[in-house]
Amino acid sequence: MHPLIVKYQTTAGKCYAYDVGSGEILRVSDVVYQVLDDYHLLTPDEIYEKHPALSRECVRRALAELDHVQEQGLLCDHAPEITAQVESLCCCGEEPEPIRDFLRHRRRILILEVTHQCNLACEYCVFGKHYDQTRQLSGTPMTLETAKSAVANFLSHNPKMATIGFYGGEPLLEFKLIKDVVAFAERLAAQRGVDLRFNITTNGTLLSDEKIHYLVAHKFSVMVSLDGNKESHDRYRVFKNFKHPEERRGSFDIITRQMERFVELYPDYTHRGIVLTLTATLNLPEVETFVRQWKPSFPVFVANVVSPVQTYVEAVSGGHSIEVGKYHTLGCGSESCFQSHPYNDGLGDVPEFDDWSTGAATAVGERISELISRLRQSGDTVETQKVCDDSPICECLLRTDVDRIHHRTVIGGARRKRAVSRLSCFPGAVRTYCSLRGGVFPCERVSFSKLFEIGDAVSDVDVDKAHDFLIEMIRLGCDCGNCILNQVCTLCPARVAESLESPGHPDYVAIQSTCHQLASESTLAARLREYTEIMEGNDKVLDRLCPKTDGEEQEDWLASVAGLTRSPEQVELTVEELEAIT
Repeated sequence: MHPLIVKYQTTAGKCYAYDVGSGEILRVSDVVYQVLDDYHLLTPDEIYEKHPALSRECVRRALAELDHVQEQGLLCDHAPEITAQVESLCCCGEEPEPIRDFLRHRRRILILEVTHQCNLACEYCVFGKHYDQTRQLSGTPMTLETAKSAVANFLSHNPKMATIGFYGGEPLLEFKLIKDVVAFAERLAAQRGVDLRFNITTNGTLLSDEKIHYLVAHKFSVMVSLDGNKESHDRYRVFKNFKHPEERRGSFDIITRQMERFVELYPDYTHRGIVLTLTATLNLPEVETFVRQWKPSFPVFVANVVSPVQTYVEAVSGGHSIEVGKYHTLGCGSESCFQSHPYNDGLGDVPEFDDWSTGAATAVGERISELISRLRQSGDTVETQKVCDDSPICECLLRTDVDRIHHRTVIGGARRKRAVSRLSCFPGAVRTYCSLRGGVFPCERVSFSKLFEIGDAVSDVDVDKAHDFLIEMIRLGCDCGNCILNQVCTLCPARVAESLESPGHPDYVAIQSTCHQLASESTLAARLREYTEIMEGNDKVLDRLCPKTDGEEQEDWLASVAGLTRSPEQVELTVEELEAIT
């Protein structure tokens, strides 16, 4: 069988192969690179006929090198052997840790959905008119009793450090509720010896002096949703209650005034930042310039991408084609299980957001290439930070691309075994989200359905249900072990659709469709190329750009990359030489 590999070349002309089963990146010679696709698929004579420019000796030597490397456990044609039952999944560290224990003791973040209401009417908001069919909204805020129950249960796990976040809608519409919750949480945390922190994501329109003073006094991390310069921001982020399109009033001017006031009152406050929605931007260079202007005062930066409504609804409907505002069909793919569900007929025009995944790929790619070139030459942390500050959006996109590759699990030496395929996250562990009505979910991105509800504010997380959900995520019916992404998977559980036929369980057809979209060999090769080009030039820069959360040092990359780089003109390698380079 042909090994599970992804081949790619860097702009310097160096050849690499990513070994899916082990997570190793192999440096290979030009000859090995050419014959690798045919390894175990064609005979040596057939390979020679396919590559007449190569001598028979070159082909023979290349195949001998590949045979020896495969004998060492690399270039396998199947996933590494599973050595642990899913129920004893090794979630962290080297010792097996039962999932239930992980769910009980690892939570660090609680997010409270204090309101669905907002004073803006952003076209792309999931609580907006275009998404009425996916969320059931409430006109009343979260009750203080619900919030207290969620906080008390969260802090009962006695984390050394914990964070409580406030989410909406626009959470500052419920400023009194937030103050009451903070007072309760601080008293409880003091009794339990918990280092407690708070954060809030706000549209910024309500940041009065009173609120700013309060947020700073209680050391809130404050994230302001701002989509760049005035033209980009006011394109969709408008105030509610306008009667005619010509009356649409953008929110840019008032938000920036509040931000300026925040800086005036607390010039050295570092716990604030910007959440930028890339989909709404019109001109990337102008938006980069705008972000550079604000980053010294709002140093934390997050960039999001929002899909067009049609794309979003197709995702939550399992990828089946629908017509927004009409009737749609959902199901498992066969005509017998399709069901019709009416949408809200008053949706109006569907916004067509910029498609960053395709339309701007070339322009963004060129700017990221420029960033990579500069990062390769950065000498220390200060210089790296300056390079990133010059291109904040591209830095954010690049970090998203390479972080999981940089911190992938590499199964080296004789340890060609692992417990299970890696998940992108463990729903219900570390982070939990309490909805306005008191349901507990893995995070704010999931659909608030039976599938994702893993507890309630009064009873806390149902560990058994969260455990069963995790097991089901692992056993989704997809061939995760033999997927090219099994070490670097970015599948977010929030993209999992619920089955109409079996409520509370995933729609396997939908998740397979999503997986197939993610597991693009060309996309993975592009990400690996970006990563490798940085590491070729500066193997320390990504430790600064993508630091490990546990503080461990990254191994020397150049020394750890297995090499098959001998020139065809060199003499035949001995077994000892092969072992030395593998």
